[in-house]
Amino acid sequence: MGFKNWFCYLIEYIQNTYFKLILLFIFSFIGFGLYSQELLEKHLIISLILLVINLYLIKQLLYKRIRFTKLLVIIVILYISFSFTQTYSQKIFHKTGIIAFLDNDIINKISLEVDDVKTNIETEIAKSSKERDMETFDYINQLREEKGLRKMEWDNRAYEMAVSRSKDMADRNYFSHLTPEGQCMQTLKSKYGFGSGETVAENIWMISGGTANPNEALTSWIGSPGHNANLFYKDHVKGAIGCYGRYCVFNGVNNDPYGLGAAPCSMYD
Repeated sequence: MGFKNWFCYLIEYIQNTYFKLILLFIFSFIGFGLYSQELLEKHLIISLILLVINLYLIKQLLYKRIRFTKLLVIIVILYISFSFTQTYSQKIFHKTGIIAFLDNDIINKISLEVDDVKTNIETEIAKSSKERDMETFDYINQLREEKGLRKMEWDNRAYEMAVSRSKDMADRNYFSHLTPEGQCMQTLKSKYGFGSGETVAENIWMISGGTANPNEALTSWIGSPGHNANLFYKDHVKGAIGCYGRYCVFNGVNNDPYGLGAAPCSMYD
């Protein structure tokens, strides 16, 4: 296609789609404006509606075939919209009443309700995860009883520590009894309310893909002599399992200052 033909196609395309291009400019301007004024998270529903509208308009503008000319026009419109946002969004938002609309009690109420739903979902997920972890922990106690060992009491401090350690490994992408700062259970335990006379012994586990399951972690630990020894350590009186992301941690707690888990952090180097 020569330049003349391309230019004619460009003019024809703009003439045929100018109304959609104007709408894309307006809705993307509002979206970029919300982003620049850090209002996207506060008004999640409106943000999602704007995203859907903009994606629909782009789809309509790319009808039948994706061509370079179409993409070029859309990118130029989005760029102009973004550029205008940096200079005029705050002024236009106030003059047109968009800010007042977003501050409306009804809108805020809807946003708060969405946040409440999100919080409730997260709470239910956390609750179901803890229940699953406790079921696996109960099974460990069944196995301990079969071996003639005392049952361990569920310890919320040990659970909080297990989830926190799992999350830290997930967030910072490492797999070790040592944190990147060189801390281990011995130095971390006081942060979770354990006294100097309590010793915490840790098993850690990671799945290569997907979400960690405490039952799978337990199967792996039972098959590993070192981890097995911690699960069935005769002096453990309390404990917990906690998982996050791809990681699971078992913490066994005993009251022997020189018992399993009392090794200094340097032992893990």
